[in-house]
Amino acid sequence: MTPPRILPWPRIVLRLVARWIDLLVVGLPFVLALMFAAGFSAPTLGALGMAMPMPVWQVLWLFLLICLSPIPEAGLLSTWGTTPGKALAGLAVRDGSGAKLSFETALCRSYRVAYHGLGLGLPVVAYVTQIVACHQLRRVGVAKWDAALGTDVRGEPPTPLRWAGLGAIATAIIAISLLTRRYMLV
Repeated sequence: MTPPRILPWPRIVLRLVARWIDLLVVGLPFVLALMFAAGFSAPTLGALGMAMPMPVWQVLWLFLLICLSPIPEAGLLSTWGTTPGKALAGLAVRDGSGAKLSFETALCRSYRVAYHGLGLGLPVVAYVTQIVACHQLRRVGVAKWDAALGTDVRGEPPTPLRWAGLGAIATAIIAISLLTRRYMLV
């Protein structure tokens, strides 16, 4: 019996930062495009946002983002084998034979991540699922969704330049998040 792989915390943080970059770079434009295609305009969304308490509006946006972003993510994983965030982190997702995932497997994996890893963005649930997923990944060496589907996240060790780039992007994401909350530009 082979011992489980123990992933160091920096690799787990790398995967988490890559996930949030993907949500913003891939998921957000997709959600906005769908909403505008469905007839929502910026003034309509702004009026809707002003009619709801800010926390409700933010939870709704995050829920939509996490529930809809698996669709373009699955397209990227099945065609390129990676996503922008994973590519920046030097990661790729493959099946058991080392091939790119089929669209169906990629979509299933992405929705499992949204549910088991991100708790669909629901308050408290999201924190609990992220903590549980991180601990399982650290302890077992493979995430629950990858174990269930026989997929594997592969990558080279991160270089200092890669860490610096991801750190700069993560800092920008946090700064933008804080500014939008400060000025209520959701």
